[in-house]
Amino acid sequence: MKKLTRIMTTAMVAATMVMSTACSGANSGIQEADTTTSAATVEASTEAVVEATVEATTEATEEATEESSEAATEASSEDAADAESSEEARAYERGTIDGTTYTNESLGVTVDLPSNWVFLSDDDIATLTGVSKDMFDNETLSKALDEVSSLIDMYAVDGNSGSDNVNLSVEKKSILTKGLDAQGYVDAAKATTKITLEASGFENVEIESSTVETANGEIPCLKAHSEFGGQEIYQVIGVYSIGDYFVSVTSTVYGSDTAADAFQYVSYEE
Repeated sequence: MKKLTRIMTTAMVAATMVMSTACSGANSGIQEADTTTSAATVEASTEAVVEATVEATTEATEEATEESSEAATEASSEDAADAESSEEARAYERGTIDGTTYTNESLGVTVDLPSNWVFLSDDDIATLTGVSKDMFDNETLSKALDEVSSLIDMYAVDGNSGSDNVNLSVEKKSILTKGLDAQGYVDAAKATTKITLEASGFENVEIESSTVETANGEIPCLKAHSEFGGQEIYQVIGVYSIGDYFVSVTSTVYGSDTAADAFQYVSYEE
């Protein structure tokens, strides 16, 4: 049992570590593009103001400009309010568990598992991953993600096998990854996944980029086949992007190429 627990822990930690570190070499030109866009926006805005001022030479024009300005201000305020509301709605908070159903509204995901599955407590997850339980507090989540790159929000074990498992981790986008979509994130991760798993003690590692079918559509994924401690391991790591976060769902099965089956219980939104 101790040997199997070590295999489970190593496989799970390695998979989440892969997805949180594999994109560290992404193109830093994203920041340059953002700066260029901002400069262009400021320049265009300044020119528009100057032209409006020059044209406002009559009372009628002034009145029209004033009305237009008021309308633009109102629209801008509404847009800002909508953006702020959307950002608040997507602020990451911990998911909740009801029976064998995990729901996280902030990440737009539900994992509705069969009755034989068991969710681990925060204490168990903290012990498995070697992090402080304090990191799971909604008040400190943002800081926690800055410290550990990714955080496991949910971990469930198949009660029938006692070892097959599904976990969900969340990673806050960085300046290196915020320009990537889910497919780009997976593609970037593929390059280092094999190296990372082998460095963690896995043998005969095979990795491929693919897609996996969830309850409501396909998402990009990595499929991994390896051996650890004499055990044959199959993993599927499905990824989607939402707001400021990448969400990874990892299904691990021992001795059978059926890891993708667990995704039929996963529903997500973009």
